Amino acid sequence: MIRTLSRDGTYVIVELEPGAMTHVGRDLFVTGAGGEPIRLRVAEIQPPYFIADIRSGQPGVGDLVQE
Repeated sequence: MIRTLSRDGTYVIVELEPGAMTHVGRDLFVTGAGGEPIRLRVAEIQPPYFIADIRSGQPGVGDLVQE
């Protein structure tokens, strides 16, 4: 789940679910309000959180992230 959106709108901080893992460079997807597709790319991991660059779309705090 997205916990923080950067002020400049270039990255998000995502909280991992217990037992979940990802790796740097992985592309992830979010379905935004109204069904808008949003693409993220994992940039840095510091469990239980990771930072993902926003590749396209406009994610929001509370959006669920999927592989």
